[in-house]
Amino acid sequence: MSWRLTFCRKVAVFERAFKSGVNFFDSAEIYADGEAETFIGKIVYTGIDRGVWSREDLVLTTNIT
Repeated sequence: MSWRLTFCRKVAVFERAFKSGVNFFDSAEIYADGEAETFIGKIVYTGIDRGVWSREDLVLTTNIT
């Protein structure tokens, strides 16, 4: 069974979380085969384009290993 999500589903998960009061998102360079930060960046810009949030609404962190 694969736990990989389509990009549209990833955006939907972030939007639902944000609308539920979540604004803190943590990542690491080792998540999602090293692509998590790229995905999150695209999701952030998609949410901005859709008017869901502004960049200032979000707190993003990353861990370097």
